[in-house]
Amino acid sequence: MATRGDAHYRYLVLEGNESKLMREAMERRAWWMPAEEGGNWNLWFGGNGQKMEWAKFSGRDADQQVVNRIDNHKEVVTKSGLAANLALLAQQADAPSWIPETHVLSQGSPKDQASFKRAYERHTKARSGMTWIVKPTNANRGNGIEVFNKVDKVLSHVNTRKPGAKSIVQKYIDEPLLVHGRKFDLRAYVLVTPNGEVFLHREAYVRTCGTPYVLDDLSNKAAHLTNDAVQKKTEEYGLHEDHCKLSLDELQAAVGDAVDVHGAVRAQMVDCVRRLFGLVAPKLNPRRLAHCFELFGLDFMIDAKGRVFLIEVNTSPALFLAGRVLSDLLPRVVEEVVQKGIDAVLPPPPGGGHERPEPLDGFERMDLIACEASGALKPKAQAAAAGGAAVKAAAGGTAVKASGAAAKPGVAAGSAVKAAAGAAAAKARPPPSAPAAAAGRAAGARAAGSAAAPRRPVAAS
Repeated sequence: MATRGDAHYRYLVLEGNESKLMREAMERRAWWMPAEEGGNWNLWFGGNGQKMEWAKFSGRDADQQVVNRIDNHKEVVTKSGLAANLALLAQQADAPSWIPETHVLSQGSPKDQASFKRAYERHTKARSGMTWIVKPTNANRGNGIEVFNKVDKVLSHVNTRKPGAKSIVQKYIDEPLLVHGRKFDLRAYVLVTPNGEVFLHREAYVRTCGTPYVLDDLSNKAAHLTNDAVQKKTEEYGLHEDHCKLSLDELQAAVGDAVDVHGAVRAQMVDCVRRLFGLVAPKLNPRRLAHCFELFGLDFMIDAKGRVFLIEVNTSPALFLAGRVLSDLLPRVVEEVVQKGIDAVLPPPPGGGHERPEPLDGFERMDLIACEASGALKPKAQAAAAGGAAVKAAAGGTAVKASGAAAKPGVAAGSAVKAAAGAAAAKARPPPSAPAAAAGRAAGARAAGSAAAPRRPVAAS
């Protein structure tokens, strides 16, 4: 059996976000040892949001280096980048149901504010809810998030930001599915491997609020935000569930037959990953650097009708072993990330007698669905995009219009794309290559004009 003295590679694991999990995984591999301070490394792992110094990474196939960051991941992990890509997905003829109505408002922009006022008035007339959640584009852990039910309060808050600063304004899910009267969300893990494959972990976990959900009191963030940073400050933290966490099986037991967690809910999450990453894969890693991988945390909510909505995508998702559920799940997630993201690139050197850890199979490979949206609606999409619930996003100050008419540059979204629950399009298997190639061939695999079962329009509320 090989010993640590036979180590062939060096790893640099930066501190923070339960970094011991990654170090423990690397210590199970006798062909690795820690890099010396300031020395060369074969693995750079920054699990706490550290910025990668790309100048120190050659990104050449011939070089034995791996990093846990994908260049240009801002397409999904920033709130404004995600909103812009969701707007493109909303232009599709079979627009997915998991897109929440989203507006990107710039501080002091009359055009953005006028567009939002029109959306607010539409919902007021339709009696489809007047509550909105406002988020800064560059914060996490619940920082800077506010919930309002008056248009003037939304705009007043947006205008308190620095000149030109953008805010994400999303239609609030007024009637969420509750656990014993309290709000919750789901955290799922998506892994993009160095060869461009995308995996969704079969297990997710549930984050609960400790405070009962009351829509009449929007000032009580503990009733509306599940973030640990918010819940830990309350006396109710951990009162109902261990560290306010549940497994999916425990969620199913708590909600009964209200939803099928492992069936319909999982199917909607899978559809989200296949479509979202099918769209953004060509935009990730634009310099086509070799040996980059990344673990993302996707947050979902479920409404009282069982509809799933994607809330946000996170880089460096929290890996803290907070409670029983996470202490069981996260070590397995990290070990499998190493197997698929590192061992696949830098396996044990031949003839060394190295033993690999037992293979894990928690991540399910996703067949991506390529999105043909490029900023302008195709004729088929134009005909199908008429509806009542809008999805609007601003990319570089330009609004992307999702409506029954063709999009015109600079025109704010005035009408809506109905987010319809639909049958998945024909599957397309991505080749084992860079993220761009992983989705590139999928476009040709989608059956143009293929018949779909009739769908009931679902407003993204």
